[in-house]
Amino acid sequence: MDLAFRNGKFESMEQKAQGQATSQMKDELFIPSGSIVALPTPFRGGALAYDLFAKDVVRHRLAGTDGILVAGTTGEGSVLSEAERVALFRTATEAARGQIKVICSVGTNDTRMSLRLARAAQDNGADAVMAVVPYYNSPQPRGLEAHFAAIAQAVPRLSLTLYDVPTRTARELPLQVAQHLAARHRNITSIKLACTDLDRVDSFVQESGLQVLAGEDRLILEFMRRGAVGAVSVLGNLLPRETSALIQAGRRAPDAPRARSLAARLTPLAQALFIETNPVPVKAALAILEGYPSEVRLPLVGLEEDNRRVLDGVLRGLIPAAQDSPRAVAPMA
Repeated sequence: MDLAFRNGKFESMEQKAQGQATSQMKDELFIPSGSIVALPTPFRGGALAYDLFAKDVVRHRLAGTDGILVAGTTGEGSVLSEAERVALFRTATEAARGQIKVICSVGTNDTRMSLRLARAAQDNGADAVMAVVPYYNSPQPRGLEAHFAAIAQAVPRLSLTLYDVPTRTARELPLQVAQHLAARHRNITSIKLACTDLDRVDSFVQESGLQVLAGEDRLILEFMRRGAVGAVSVLGNLLPRETSALIQAGRRAPDAPRARSLAARLTPLAQALFIETNPVPVKAALAILEGYPSEVRLPLVGLEEDNRRVLDGVLRGLIPAAQDSPRAVAPMA
């Protein structure tokens, strides 16, 4: 048997050819990278404000954001009905007009529902889907693999980004599971890691076979230093251009003065946006800057007044328009 040495191990020429074919097929898919902004879902009196959501998509389209994430953690996807999620998917793709990539969050702790949401995202013109590690159930590694494999098989035309956020799911995605999924499913292409363990980031960048996206706003530059291809951020809701600039600078030259300067400038806001449970602070910040509704759905409640003052102080130090008006309309440049 003819053998070739590849990725630190010997493999047959047939295996090598299969790997090259899989790589070529992956090249045909949209794989999230750059600045992906996780959008909040606006509510008025408990109902979704689809008009404001569409305007927000347009704002990011004009700001040069690479992609938006719909109905994720920041979008309070876990308290949206299935019909509301699908309506948001449709609203996002219509407002995007093909000029900004739309990634739909379809992950739940019920595989059947996740499959329905994934198919709805594909039917409504999404560019990709993302699925969180199932929460509460605490599936075994084989269950995790079967769950994500089923989603990938349901939407073969879309890339699937895995979302690992142990602080919310109480379950960490094992590296070996990620490796199996990347090797066996051409459209499982990337993973969003919401962790502060930079050794784990190194392991996934080097060994998972997936593109890594930063899921910790405070550590975007550290992720980029380690080979991440972009970030899914909350920060980008307030400063989309600067967030995008940080990611680009981090990819090109993470230790250059510009990258370090941008990271230092944005870190206080990144910290303030998690002073309480996301998306409570970012909705409060958008209310200060734009008059955006700060309403969240129970069991979340609005920002504590002391924390609101802290957030307001950070905004005033960063965004000149926040110094002049509580309802500034264009502070995002």
